Amino acid sequence: MTDYRTVVAPAVFTVLTVTPFADEPEYREYEVGSDDLPLFLESMADEQHAERVVTVERGEREDEQ
Repeated sequence: MTDYRTVVAPAVFTVLTVTPFADEPEYREYEVGSDDLPLFLESMADEQHAERVVTVERGEREDEQ
């Protein structure tokens, strides 16, 4: 069993995606609010979606810097 701890989510996440099936793979970066992240990841997991998630990292809004 893996241990985990509950944390407070940041206001925004930076999500890097790739379109692996294109002639030339294209990378895209999204700023996604923590409330929207579960739905965003679910939509990216759909087999019909051309993009795939590469990384999800804690993001920073300009007013947080």
